[in-house]
Amino acid sequence: MSLSVRDLAEFAFRSGDLYPPGSARTVDAEEGVRVQQEVQKHRVSADPGYEREVHLSAECQINGKTLKLSGRADGRRQFTDFTLIEEFKCTGALPQEALTVDVGQTLLYAGLDAEGVATTDGYRLSTVYVQPDTLEERAFVLEMDAAEARWWLQLALLCYEVRHAVHREHIADRTAFTTRMHFPHDGYRKSQQAIARRVYLAMQKHENLLLEAPTGSGKTLATLFPALKSIADEQIFFLTSRNTGARAPLDAVRQIDPGQKHISIVEITAKEKTCFVEGMPCDSEQCEFARGYYDRRDIAVNELISNRLANRESIEHVARKHSVCPFELSLDTAVWSDINVGDYNYILDPFVQLKRFAQRPDIHLFIDEAHQLAPRVREMLAALVSRSTVKTALKSAPPNLAPSVRSVNRALMKVRRTYAGTRCDDKSIAALERAMERLIKAAGEHDVDLRQHADFGELYFQCTRWLKSREWYADDEAALLVAEEPGGFRVTRSCLDPAGYMAETFSGFGTVIRFSGTVSPLLLYQELHGGDLDARAERAESPFAPGQAGVFVIPDVPTYLRQRHKSADRLAKILIDLHTARAGRYLAVIPSFTYLDLIEDALQRKINEHGLQLPLHRQLQGQDALSAEDTIDRFKRTQSGIFLVVMGGIFAESVDFADLELAGVCIVGLGLPPPSTERDLIAEHFNTHHGEGWGELVAYTQPALVKVVQAAGRLLRDPAHRGVICLIDDRFRRTDVQQFFPAFWRPEEVLSVNIGDRVESFWKSLE
Repeated sequence: MSLSVRDLAEFAFRSGDLYPPGSARTVDAEEGVRVQQEVQKHRVSADPGYEREVHLSAECQINGKTLKLSGRADGRRQFTDFTLIEEFKCTGALPQEALTVDVGQTLLYAGLDAEGVATTDGYRLSTVYVQPDTLEERAFVLEMDAAEARWWLQLALLCYEVRHAVHREHIADRTAFTTRMHFPHDGYRKSQQAIARRVYLAMQKHENLLLEAPTGSGKTLATLFPALKSIADEQIFFLTSRNTGARAPLDAVRQIDPGQKHISIVEITAKEKTCFVEGMPCDSEQCEFARGYYDRRDIAVNELISNRLANRESIEHVARKHSVCPFELSLDTAVWSDINVGDYNYILDPFVQLKRFAQRPDIHLFIDEAHQLAPRVREMLAALVSRSTVKTALKSAPPNLAPSVRSVNRALMKVRRTYAGTRCDDKSIAALERAMERLIKAAGEHDVDLRQHADFGELYFQCTRWLKSREWYADDEAALLVAEEPGGFRVTRSCLDPAGYMAETFSGFGTVIRFSGTVSPLLLYQELHGGDLDARAERAESPFAPGQAGVFVIPDVPTYLRQRHKSADRLAKILIDLHTARAGRYLAVIPSFTYLDLIEDALQRKINEHGLQLPLHRQLQGQDALSAEDTIDRFKRTQSGIFLVVMGGIFAESVDFADLELAGVCIVGLGLPPPSTERDLIAEHFNTHHGEGWGELVAYTQPALVKVVQAAGRLLRDPAHRGVICLIDDRFRRTDVQQFFPAFWRPEEVLSVNIGDRVESFWKSLE
């Protein structure tokens, strides 16, 4: 087993506040290396006896375990009666005191150096902070003898070993449990066992697998059960695309380990949703949960991990009990868990990804709702600079930064005058990028604390993200656009095709399993996810038989935008005919709230005219999660009725109707996204790089059909369910559209005037 000096220092010496005093100046790794090399060069020039990049290592025996500890000291100089060890840290603002973890790293180098030679001489340990623009230094010096240095090294290793011994005991207990555990139900659902076997095989071979596992097949349990049987001293990171996505893996673990004694799982929730302090200051002076965080963290982590199931509620409870930040507590606990559950961005967003979990072959990725993966990653790779942000920053920027903000403003305005509403090129944006670089440099030179200048900080981070985005994907995969927005305009750098970025990211992990009930056609999604020669794509057998769902394409009701006023009455009649043919709960999925209003009015008129007892329910604009639950509860309390929802909204995709049992889902229109410059550029890119026809498929058809199939998937949530799916639009007849349909669908064309009779005969055939 190997361990770096820095990692040991982080483990053994980290103490104090979560957010120590700092500055606006962000120093990345590349700049840090440059500054370090420059300082080392000056040291060697002034003293030929000075050594730089000194490799130090030792094999340490603790409790019968061999651990190779190694690292490179930035500088060493051996004098007659002592040895100087230096460690350089590049920082935007020179601190008033050294961080304990930095001093600890320097101390560990001295311990390793003392282990390597039988010396009794002393050590002078110098932790040196360097300002990158001026190369000004501030050193913090500590002196000790060789025996003391060796003692500190052994103490740090002992602390490390004690914690890892506890973790090894947990691994042994979990392995013993998973070896003997059985599937938590009397039997597998149809296709569930095949999914489990395929996932187990993928884990053994560390494959990159795309798996279509239909909604209702119990895919979360079928994937996690074999994964837990496969892992040793490894972790599973279960990535979700929405807030409610954590429920499925948490519920699956509760079923697998009902006593919550053997399997540990941590739910990572966004900081802004868990922060206890209004405004989320992330400042130790303003937040009691950040102040002294590292002094109380370990007790809180141990309590959480011993509880095994660390969901949001339990994390927040323990965080309040020990007065620590709940978000950071979840991350520090996640280091020791078997399964971590969190949003895609914790692994895939290059700007906010969790570095401690990045590119690790001992972590296996399970990516749920994989049909959402490409558009979500495309969003993560986007960067923008907004005129409204610039204007706000101009009003409050410190005087010494105002010139750099005005420079960004002038460059931004010039781009807009030339390219309003169109695509820019790299040459046209060059002046804007130079202005961004000057702003970032000025912030560093003047040691601006972004926490004290939030408006300027927003612009600073927009500029930083923009310049960083140049490293994430090639220029020919980017679109530079000028677009109007409320309060001004913005210039955006958008990623047209994130496939290469995803492929590179996935290559750093162990097994990668992407799964969804909606990834047909498989070839298309493999291309969107950066599928390579080693990536596999397979379709699990559906738990549903073709006869369980009557799928009817109604081609004679126009749903195009200009014809919607004329079609509302006909759509209302179809919904009433469905309910007349078979009373029950029906979900009507409609492209927009405006169209929904028209159909609701038409339905209400017909209900009143005919004196029908037909309850109506509807989705409201801006409806929050609590209100949505109330609406669903009211719908559940009725044995029949029509629920009008908007395509792509929470009710059409995120809500599970498993305990509701719908009689039918009626989808109105194809729901193509509106034309835009960005989508047209995506289409152009895919036509050029993949062949004619790919562009329309990726930019317009696929986003629409994902919503359609997801909405239709609300119908069958259990093998016992039956019902009808009505697809109202003549475009549902097209072959390129039907390739997105689930394999068990058998679409049949029916005119609107005949739908009532056809649905009635469908239900009779099931009797």
